[in-house]
Amino acid sequence: MEHRSPVAVQTDIPMISHLKKPMLFAALAGSLTFAACSNSAEDQSDKMNSKMEEVKDKMKDMDADAAAAFEKDRQAISSDLSTLRDNIDNKLKETNDKLAEKNLKSSERTEQEKMKAELEKEQTRVNDELDKVNNATASTWNDVKADADKVSSDVKTWWNGMKEDVDKKTDSDNDNDGH
Repeated sequence: MEHRSPVAVQTDIPMISHLKKPMLFAALAGSLTFAACSNSAEDQSDKMNSKMEEVKDKMKDMDADAAAAFEKDRQAISSDLSTLRDNIDNKLKETNDKLAEKNLKSSERTEQEKMKAELEKEQTRVNDELDKVNNATASTWNDVKADADKVSSDVKTWWNGMKEDVDKKTDSDNDNDGH
C-alpha cells in the first residue's frame, strides 16, 4: 500500500522567484507547527486544511502576478525588436532604391550592396529573435529573454555604428547625435 502525505505542495510553478518559494515553505512549516499544537486530530486536520487553502490561494495570486509580469516583459521586448526591425526594413528599402538607380557609380553600388547584405543579416537576426519572443512560454522565458536582450543590444550597437559611418562619409550629422 502506497503511503501518501496529506500535504502536497506544488513546487514547479513557473515564474515563482527564488524568494517566494522559501516564504511559502515557511508559511507551510508554520502552519504545520501550529496544527501540531491543537488538541484533537480533527482540530488539527481542520486547521491544516484551512492553512493549505490559504497557501493555495497565495500561490494562485503569485501565478497571476507572474503571468502578468511575463506578458509585460514579453510585450516590451517584442516592441523593442519590432522597432529595430522596422528601422532595418526602412533602411533596406532606401538601399534597394539606390541600387535600382541606373546612374550609380561602381564604388557606390559596391558600398550599397555591402550595406544591403549587412541589413539583411541583421534583419534575419531580429526576425528570428522576434519569433522566439512571441512563441516563448513561461518555462522558456528566461533563456529567450536573455537571448533577445543580447540580440537587441548587438543590433543597436551595429545600427549606431552604421549611422556614424554614414555621418563620417558624408561629413554631415544625419542622425542628429552631435557627431
